[in-house]
Amino acid sequence: MSFFWQSVFLRPRSGSFGWGPVLTSADLRLRRARFLAAILALAPPVFAADVTVIPPREYFSTVLKEINAAQSSITVYMYVFTLPANASGSKALQLADALVRAKDRGVKVDVVLDQNMYVEDETTLKGKNLAAYSYLAQAGVPVCFEDPSTLTHAKAVVIDQETLITGSSNWSQTAFDRNHESNVLIRSSTAAREMLKLLGAVKRETPPDPGPVVSLPAGFLTDGNLFGRMVTDRDRLGLALYLFLTWKSGIQESGAVALDYAELAQHIENPPDPNRQFRNNMRTVLERLRDRYNLLDFKTHYDKPTEVYLRPMPSTETVKIPTAYWEYGWDARLSFRGQAVYLMSLRESQTSRISPRWSHGRLWLAEQYGVSPDFISSGVTELRRANLLEVEYGKIEWHMENPREPSLYTPNVLYDPADLKKGLEELQEKHGPEKLARAQKAASLVYEDSDLAGIARLIELEDRYGQAKIRWALDKMEAKSPSNPKRTLPYLIGTIRSPEEEF
Repeated sequence: MSFFWQSVFLRPRSGSFGWGPVLTSADLRLRRARFLAAILALAPPVFAADVTVIPPREYFSTVLKEINAAQSSITVYMYVFTLPANASGSKALQLADALVRAKDRGVKVDVVLDQNMYVEDETTLKGKNLAAYSYLAQAGVPVCFEDPSTLTHAKAVVIDQETLITGSSNWSQTAFDRNHESNVLIRSSTAAREMLKLLGAVKRETPPDPGPVVSLPAGFLTDGNLFGRMVTDRDRLGLALYLFLTWKSGIQESGAVALDYAELAQHIENPPDPNRQFRNNMRTVLERLRDRYNLLDFKTHYDKPTEVYLRPMPSTETVKIPTAYWEYGWDARLSFRGQAVYLMSLRESQTSRISPRWSHGRLWLAEQYGVSPDFISSGVTELRRANLLEVEYGKIEWHMENPREPSLYTPNVLYDPADLKKGLEELQEKHGPEKLARAQKAASLVYEDSDLAGIARLIELEDRYGQAKIRWALDKMEAKSPSNPKRTLPYLIGTIRSPEEEF
């Protein structure tokens, strides 16, 4: 008998230490069996399985083959599922389409995606999986996000509760074609079901509902004699009034809009002043919308509100505008440029193959909408500062004629500015006005002036690393040009958290 087993199972003879008699061989065998049972109970389950290591460049083809062969069920938990700007033919899109086809042939499909922005390495942007979510949801595939309080870092695919594919690979172009990933395919119903049980505990949620919408004719935006001309002529009142009438027309049943000048004033002037001069000014704008733009007709009455009839557009394509745009007062808060670029962003988002994300260069957008590139840049910056638009800068390719790829844009759901104000007041009460002011200044440096979560995160980092470290990181950020792709909140946070030797 080895010394190990003697020390574990034998009790030495009686002596000065009071030890008891030696165990019998039967008792020894019983204790050994109980010991092994206890050890096995604490160890992870061991499965009889057929395990295949997947070479890095064969991961995509392996997953695609297994999805196409699925008979009853497919479950996907994925940390990053990225549909690139040019999604046509991409490997990620092929996997998305394979999931759609599986759903269409009767396979039960379930997809869970991570939605965290602030992860351990601080490199993940908001909206990383939104395009995949939207693409699958619109195709009828059951898909959701995990609860934001949970970081779902898993990359697992379970087929028919019998096959498990797991490892380090995300569903992204980088993981498919560049990274050296490690993945395995396991043929084991026990392993597959254990994985489903493990990941099934993850809490789920769906993205916030943008709420009711009204339809704006897309032709208004793409006709250079309409939207483009308003922008060129700086016709702020013309745009504001037409959008207001579109809103009112879309939320009422009758054909004519009864123009309430008192309500209109709240959406055009601040503070509202629906006096006679205001009415006369708005009548002039109505005439301009009728005669110059051919967008409407109207009838005035002595004893009742003006009746306005919007003229239909030849095209049936529309842009869905959330009614929250008016209900939360964004039409009055945003500048003319901000409003115009917001409308452009909505249309591009809703027609994008990777919706809600979209991607086009400034020159293309300027030609498409009849505006200048600088006009677009200013509007984008304003929307970023209002936390209404996320921007992921394109990669720089110096060997190309155009050295930078188009940026990726993700519209955010409209929020009530009163909620932001309340959140900032709570941060001030908790941390003091000076600390809040420093965090807001840091957030503004990366165009996140209205990102409440980001501001709170910066306060937390100051508490952890101190003002000197924050100032050092801000100095490095200020040295970068305003259009530098690294001038983002995640990169700023990563700089703050960099090793002390770099400080």
